This record gives sequence, structure tokens and C-alpha cells, in this order.
Amino acid sequence: MALFMLTKFVYLGDQEIEYLCRQMYRQFLHDALESSGRLDAADLPTEIQRVIASTRFYHLGGPGESGGYVLYLFRQQSKIPIHLVLNPLKEALPASNLCFVDDLSLSGEQARDYLDSLPKVPRDRTTLLFMAVTSIAKDLLTREGFKVIAPIVIDEKETKLGAASGMILDCGLELRGVATEAELRRFAEEYGRLAWSGFPMGFKALGLALGLHHNTPDDTLPIFWSDVNWFPIMPRHPKVEGGVVPEERYFV
Repeated sequence: MALFMLTKFVYLGDQEIEYLCRQMYRQFLHDALESSGRLDAADLPTEIQRVIASTRFYHLGGPGESGGYVLYLFRQQSKIPIHLVLNPLKEALPASNLCFVDDLSLSGEQARDYLDSLPKVPRDRTTLLFMAVTSIAKDLLTREGFKVIAPIVIDEKETKLGAASGMILDCGLELRGVATEAELRRFAEEYGRLAWSGFPMGFKALGLALGLHHNTPDDTLPIFWSDVNWFPIMPRHPKVEGGVVPEERYFV
């Protein structure tokens, strides 16, 4: 069963992430031009320049989090001028269109809370760009008044162990004698409790089998990434919070 689950794991490497950054940019431009009624403009390059010149790009989350890293790759792949990439914690938010960039939004709550912490974000002029979102996160952020754009949208029914999806464990299909769906769920939960007792199916019990080359989200099944009582096949690098200094033995 463990090998079967591993075959359903989706890993996004550096090439896939660069591709998704380009797709994020294409979808952003398409949406902006379509919304302004200029998608079929005779001088399309001029219209594209107008959209870019009127937009400021920011990382979603702190500068040491994934948003800053993805924004760096996004800038490289889109070739937007660097003076349009700003730090929302240092720069006053301008009276223009804002675009916040990050890799994933799986519950939507972290993105919402971060944006709420910023002063006066104009929601009607703010676009959130992700490589992948769940429909749960997209609905939450849309209700908050933000426009959400992502090349990959994981449907709500695809965010539970047992649903048929290429993004998660494809356990709703016949397992060819390996196990039943119920047995596979029991397997994931039993060993998940050893790996992360509070959330054996991952944060919010999403049961994902998804990892990126720079990190693995905690919404993914902990049997893939936990290092507690476990040897992870896809390590996770959690944020160190609360002023705790890592043990020096790791660095000397």
C-alpha cells in the first residue's frame, strides 16, 4: 500500500514551477485585458505594457517565506521590470493595481490573515496569483473581495483521501487487489498518527499527496514528510517561530 500511495505523489520540480510561473503571468495578462475589453485590441503589445506599468507586484507573506522565493522566479519568467516588484512591508501601497504572488493556497486562511495585516489593501484592485489553489481557498478569498488566479485549481471533492484526482491519491478507482479504499484510509490514518498525531491526514485533513522542490505543505499526508518517529521521503521545512534558535550542531 505504501508503494501504491507513493506512485500517486505529485512532485513539482524546478522546471514545472518555472512553467507554472509563466502560466500565472499569461493568465494574469489575459484576465486584465479581457476585463478592460482590450483583449482584441489592434495594438496588443501597447495594451500589455499599459497593464504591466499600472501594476505593482508583491510577495504574499513574509520576505523569508515561499512568496518571496516564488516572486523571484515569477519576475525572472515574466521578465517584468524589477522596479515594479516591491515589498509591501516597506513600501506604501500605491494607487494602482496590486498583485500578490505565492506558490499555494490550500485553505485560504493564511493568505487572508496576511492581507488583513497590511494597511488598507484595495481589494477591488488586488489580484492574488498562485501556482495552485483549492476551490475552498479560492471561494474564501473571492468572498473576501480578491481576484484569484491559478493555473491549477484542486476541486473540493479532490481534497480528501479517496477522491479520484491526479493531484491527490487516486484511491477512488479499483486498486487491483492492493487494498480497498477503506483499508488505504486506515493505513494512512494509522501511520499518520505516528508521524503527526494531531493531524494524521495532514492539516485540515486535506490528505494531499503534493510536494514542491522548495518545500512540502503540511496539508500533504504527514507520512510523506514528517521527521517525527519517521524518515521522510519528501522533507518539509517548517517556519521556526517564537524566537527558538536551532541547535548549533546542525551548522558546525
